[in-house]
Amino acid sequence: MPERWTTGSFLSDNIIRASWKSRAQRLAGWSDLSMITSAGQSRATLELASFIDGVPALVWSALPDCSLDFVNGSFREYTGLSSDQLCGSAWKSAIHPDDIQQLEIWWLTPGTTEVRLRRFDGEYRWFQISAAPVHDDQGNLVRWYGLNTDIDERRRAEWDLRTITDAIRQSIVVLAPDGTTLYANRVALERTLLTGGEAMDKGFFARAFHADDVERVKEER
Repeated sequence: MPERWTTGSFLSDNIIRASWKSRAQRLAGWSDLSMITSAGQSRATLELASFIDGVPALVWSALPDCSLDFVNGSFREYTGLSSDQLCGSAWKSAIHPDDIQQLEIWWLTPGTTEVRLRRFDGEYRWFQISAAPVHDDQGNLVRWYGLNTDIDERRRAEWDLRTITDAIRQSIVVLAPDGTTLYANRVALERTLLTGGEAMDKGFFARAFHADDVERVKEER
């Protein structure tokens, strides 16, 4: 197994945000790096093509209908599949069956999402998928460019932490700075008869405390 796929995430979100727009614009119209030759191509273009094909993260591009038309060398190496086996709608074969519907919904408003991607040896690992749109001069969507970053180590650490907090016989609720509920452990949910989705969607305070006490509790927090 290539060592690179055991080290977790390789490119930070900050790097992605800082460079993605310019790269996407320079790559607009490329459908397959393997078809790019020195004929009519500048040195800089060829160097960029070589960089993208070898970057240690899974890079791809897709048409507006979400069909892949390019995957880089790292994507092919990770999955053990050829470009023909991944392009078009065939990429779904590499996604965990339980994550396909979530990914199809995500395509309606792409940003970032997390799914499991099958490695060449059959093991599934968690990846964060980031996508950026490319528009023509009239503002029409012409292509998506995306990056899949391995976050499996982080997901496993999060799972271990949740296992520990679920075993503690006290209510534990994790809040964002603005008071949004991020997590409630099993005891907190059992005592309030809430589901995890209810606690996250509408806020733990509003669902667990008496209506007369909610504002006071928020202020004290």
